[in-house]
Amino acid sequence: MKNLNKILIFTGVAVIAGILVLISNQVSDNENNIQNMINEPIKDSGYFRIDKTQYNIGEKIFLDIDYIGSEDKGTILFLRPMNDTHRTTYMAIPFDGAQKESYSYYLEPTLDQNRGVCSMEDLVGVWSIVFYETNYTNIEFEIKNQISDWDDRTFEPIC
Repeated sequence: MKNLNKILIFTGVAVIAGILVLISNQVSDNENNIQNMINEPIKDSGYFRIDKTQYNIGEKIFLDIDYIGSEDKGTILFLRPMNDTHRTTYMAIPFDGAQKESYSYYLEPTLDQNRGVCSMEDLVGVWSIVFYETNYTNIEFEIKNQISDWDDRTFEPIC
């Protein structure tokens, strides 16, 4: 009988200890998730928003503009990196809130000899979205030097 009581007490203590460890890990995971959300780079500026901050080569970048004011007018510049200090315009998109209050665009950076984008290395790096002629802050995103598993394109150099 004494052995049975000892076994029950030991089992009860082990179960309680296990529950405390699980609760502790869950609190730690929640704190890490909150910290990651705080440290996540900005992916919106005013009414302008992209879907994420890192992309693989070949992925589409979705830009949404929702309910801009009629006085909002300018040009959205997608700037690709040329090196560590210089960028060049990859694409320019005009917008005018007096004509339309919501827009959705997507951009798929690809190899393009006319734009001087000859290889994957020309696409890789930190890009900027600049809202020219406005007071909106820039949005930055990164194109990583990798291709998604689902993408069967080879992206061989073209120049």
